[in-house]
Amino acid sequence: MESSRLRVAIVGGGIGGLTMALAISRCAPDIDVDIYESASSFGEIGAGIGMWPRVWETMQFLGLEEDLKRIIGTPHASGIQYRKSDQSEGIAFGSNMIHLQTIHRAEFLEILVDRIPSSYGTHFSKRLTSYVDGDVGPVTMFFKDGSSATCDLLIGADGIKSQVRETMYISMAEIAKKNRDPPENVDRFRDHTKCVWTGQLIYRYLIPSEDLERVYPGHPCLKAPAQFHGKNKFIIGYPISRGKFINVAAIIFKPEYAGSTFHGSWSTHVPHRELIDQFVDWEPQARCIINLMKRPSRWAVNCVPSLPAYHFRRVALLGDSAHAMTPHQGSGAGQAAEDALVMSSLLGRPEITRQTLHLALQVYDEIRRPVSQRVQQTSDEAGLLYSFNNVDYQYNPDNHVTSMDSLKRIHGRILDLFKWTWTTSAFEDRDRAMKILTDRLKSSRV
Repeated sequence: MESSRLRVAIVGGGIGGLTMALAISRCAPDIDVDIYESASSFGEIGAGIGMWPRVWETMQFLGLEEDLKRIIGTPHASGIQYRKSDQSEGIAFGSNMIHLQTIHRAEFLEILVDRIPSSYGTHFSKRLTSYVDGDVGPVTMFFKDGSSATCDLLIGADGIKSQVRETMYISMAEIAKKNRDPPENVDRFRDHTKCVWTGQLIYRYLIPSEDLERVYPGHPCLKAPAQFHGKNKFIIGYPISRGKFINVAAIIFKPEYAGSTFHGSWSTHVPHRELIDQFVDWEPQARCIINLMKRPSRWAVNCVPSLPAYHFRRVALLGDSAHAMTPHQGSGAGQAAEDALVMSSLLGRPEITRQTLHLALQVYDEIRRPVSQRVQQTSDEAGLLYSFNNVDYQYNPDNHVTSMDSLKRIHGRILDLFKWTWTTSAFEDRDRAMKILTDRLKSSRV
């Protein structure tokens, strides 16, 4: 029996890895896929995720629209509302009317799991320790349980602490050292194995909607996303699970620690008092949310600084393993989906074989790296605006007074930062990638 055109291994069975698997099934059905997950079953951490119009297009392409509508329920009544809330009486300073679909991560993952072809291999309790990608033969993966496996293409969708990324950049550093590159170049490759702390902490909680309705009837978060802002902190809340819960995140900024290493557990449950003490004297709309977060989990927000490459030889990075970012544009999961759309479309070309695979991976890197890293930057800038750390903000720390002109400038800049989510399309990037690949394939045959 004739072997498949390519054997692909996806390391990581979260939203990014499973979206990639589903995208391959749609764009390249003649490719064999194996998924390796370190846990004993598929699962997701965190609660809510957002999908902008740009990402929703990809969900439609993957055939997920109806399933997603079923778990979203009634669309939000309005866009995101913004309030300055670090005072006894808050100030509304605008809204973002672009429609944001809000979804529970676990429910989204269940949809993906149900859609994965039964012919795909799924392997649990497989924690990758390293891989070898030599000049000949397949890529060989090694797992903590002592087993190994091979593939033609290894896709690292194993998150911000990616072992695939670590092995890839250690390999690049060793080659640079062998080639007698300057020591600083070798060290730079090794530095890319790590992630860094942004200086930000997120307190997360799911509030039953009925609890919020009881203490604050008609609260804006019951119907649509709302954000409450103050110096060096803000709160966002929005309904998920057909309105059953309000997903809440309270974010604290410590700018002096940005770029450092966070010591201790990245996520842990903390006493309610730790959170309450940080929002004393805020307006009632904000404080009632904080008061309902009875046992919040605290997360250190880490990121992967801009990488010089998303692939090396026959290994590629996807999602957080390539571009873990701050959550301030609600685009982490969406960028993973766009990675999957572009890469699977390139792999779907019948001319891509074991011999021409490198051409597809080069184009994937050229198209997806600038786009995703630009989103990383705009997400960081949005965080500065949300926490009133932008240079235009005129602020009196003694009485929390600011001018409406300053707030209007912030609101205008927020709207500018989000234009890409609805005025651009990932399919434009995909089509550009396909054209470049066509040209490269023609050149390779000359």
